[in-house]
Amino acid sequence: MLAVVADAGVVAWGGDGASAYWALAVSACGALLASSRPVAGLVLTVGGCGLAVAVGADPTTEWTVVAFTLLSATLGGAPPLWCGILVGNALYVLVRVSEGGEAQSPVAISAGAVAAAAAAVGGGVRAQWRYQEVLRQRASDLVAAERREGEQALVEERLRIARDLHDLIGHEVAVVNMHLGVAEVSLPEGAERAGAALDAARVAVQSVLTETQQILRLLRRDEGESGAPEPAPGPGQLAGLVDSFRRIGLDVEADLSALAGSVLTPAVGLTLYRVVQEALTNAHRYGDGVTRLTLTSGPGEVVVTVTNLRSSDPQRLSTRRGYGLLGMRERVTAVGGQLQVTSDEETFRVSAVLPTNERNAR
Repeated sequence: MLAVVADAGVVAWGGDGASAYWALAVSACGALLASSRPVAGLVLTVGGCGLAVAVGADPTTEWTVVAFTLLSATLGGAPPLWCGILVGNALYVLVRVSEGGEAQSPVAISAGAVAAAAAAVGGGVRAQWRYQEVLRQRASDLVAAERREGEQALVEERLRIARDLHDLIGHEVAVVNMHLGVAEVSLPEGAERAGAALDAARVAVQSVLTETQQILRLLRRDEGESGAPEPAPGPGQLAGLVDSFRRIGLDVEADLSALAGSVLTPAVGLTLYRVVQEALTNAHRYGDGVTRLTLTSGPGEVVVTVTNLRSSDPQRLSTRRGYGLLGMRERVTAVGGQLQVTSDEETFRVSAVLPTNERNAR
C-alpha cells in the first residue's frame, strides 16, 4: 500500500490523467485482496497493469505494486515457482507491449526479473520461517522426550529400590518370626502372659510377612519372574561384580579391603552394591582407560569412590543422560548417606558416604 501511495504521487506528477488513477486503483484493490486471497489479488494487480497499458499510461507504477504484492503473497503461502513464472511473464508481455513490442526492451525484462526476484525472496523467507519453526518444534519435542525419559527412569529406579527394600524387610521379618517362635517354646512354666504376648507378636509378624510377600509379588509382576526371587545383593557380591565388568573389557583397579572390618545393615549394603554397579556402568559406557574403585572405612561410615577418565569420543558423551546418577542419589539419600559427583575435562568421579550403623541408616 505504501507503493500504491508513492505511485499515486508519480502519476500525479507525470499528469497521466484519470485513466492512470483507475489502473492504479485496480492494482490497489488487488493488493488489499491479496492479504486474504493471494492468487486472486495477484490476478487483480496484474489486471491493473494491463489496464494501464490499455489506456496508454505508463505501467511502471502498476508493476511495482505487482512485485510487492507477489512478495507478500509468497510470504503468505502462495507457490513461489508458479507465481513467479506466470506473473513475471505477464509483466514482461504487458510492459513489452507498452514499450512498442521490442523483445529486448530493458524495461520489460526488468519487470519480469523483478517479479521473479520478488517470488524467490518471498518463497525463500517463508521456507526459512518454516525451517526455524521445525527446529523449535524439534527442540521442544526433544526436551519433552528427555523429561519423560527422565521421569520414567526415576519411576523404574524407585520401583527397583522399593523391590530391594521389601526383599530386605521380608528377610528380616522372617528372622524375627523365627526368634519369636524360639522364645515362645523356651518360656518357663507359669509364664502364660508372656507366652500369650509372644504368640500375639508372632501372629502379627506372620501377618506382616504375608503382606510383604504379596507386595513383592505385585512389584515383580512386570518382570515376569516365575521362580523364587534371588536374595538382594550386598557387599559380599562386590568382587563378583567387579570381575563381571572386567570380563566385558573394563580395566578396573579395585581395593575392597576396607570392607573386611565393616558391618553394614542390609539396606546400606544393598545401596553400596548398587552405587558401585551404576558407577562402573557409567565408566564402561562413557569412560576410557583405567577405572579405580576404592573403599575406605571410618567411624560410623564407609566411603566408596569410583574414578575414571572421560572419553575423548564426543559421540559417546552426547548420549549421556544422567538418569542413573539421579537413581544413585535417591538410594544414598534413602539410607542417610551423601553422594557427590565431580567432573572436569579429564576425569569423572562418583563418591558416596554411607553410614555403617543402624541408627544413622534410618
